[in-house]
Amino acid sequence: MTFKFIIFLVALFFIVRFVLRFVLPIVRMVRGTQHQMSEMKKRMEGMQQQQQSEPQKQKKQVDGDYIDYVEVK
Repeated sequence: MTFKFIIFLVALFFIVRFVLRFVLPIVRMVRGTQHQMSEMKKRMEGMQQQQQSEPQKQKKQVDGDYIDYVEVK
């Protein structure tokens, strides 16, 4: 009876140790990552709304031919 109880306590100790050292940090990391992703999504949505609310900037009209690059010989 005592031997079974000691084996049970040792097994319980290793299970708790495994959970605290391995499973719990993974759960914390996943929650932190999800939180960061939701914050990033909110920021992106805010930026999109801000860009949509700003008036569209007028593009410069160029008279005549516009040459981007002129090769000099």
